[in-house]
Amino acid sequence: MRQLLAMQRQIQDMERQLQNLDRKGKVTAVKFDKEKKRWYAKMREGEEGTKTAFETGWQPWETHANGAVKISNPPRVGQLVKLNSPNGQPELGSLAPYHNDPDNPSPHDKEDEFFMRIEKPGKDGKPGSDKNKILNVHYTQDGSTVSIGDTTHGLTKDSQSVKTKNNSTDTENHSVKASKTHSTEAGERTVKASKTTITSDTYALGGKVLINS
Repeated sequence: MRQLLAMQRQIQDMERQLQNLDRKGKVTAVKFDKEKKRWYAKMREGEEGTKTAFETGWQPWETHANGAVKISNPPRVGQLVKLNSPNGQPELGSLAPYHNDPDNPSPHDKEDEFFMRIEKPGKDGKPGSDKNKILNVHYTQDGSTVSIGDTTHGLTKDSQSVKTKNNSTDTENHSVKASKTHSTEAGERTVKASKTTITSDTYALGGKVLINS
């Protein structure tokens, strides 16, 4: 009888460990540990307060830290994540990003492109809707675009474009050289430099321009 009970406990332990190897849930809290210099998060699987709910303690957040390329990309409360637990022991596990879902949809749907969006969270940690608080970075095989609010900066192999309401430059030396045409369009542009040099066949400025040199 004792052997049977012992075997039953072993089977239960094995089932629990197998279940803990791969759990999925949503982030409930996020913090940065200043001593360990890394992000931590808590995760809950299931509905809060139910018998089947599973909650973790502070788990390390998996991120890239390879050589010269280091990225800080902490999770957000409500984000769907995955708990990876070696040997089925959650206390030794770490949290990693999981698939997008309706609450955290993918910001882009094109293949062979890289798109990154940084946005201020809205109510209850959900994505916000104010375009002035959303930064979009878009890379394609033809070039890149960075935009926030009414400002957009575009770059291709042979051109650069800036569209904005206000453009300000504050530098020790300001030099502009264009073989054909240099054109700037802005509601207001301010250039402050100890030395300003402009070399161009055609130089066009639109809007209110202030040059201090």
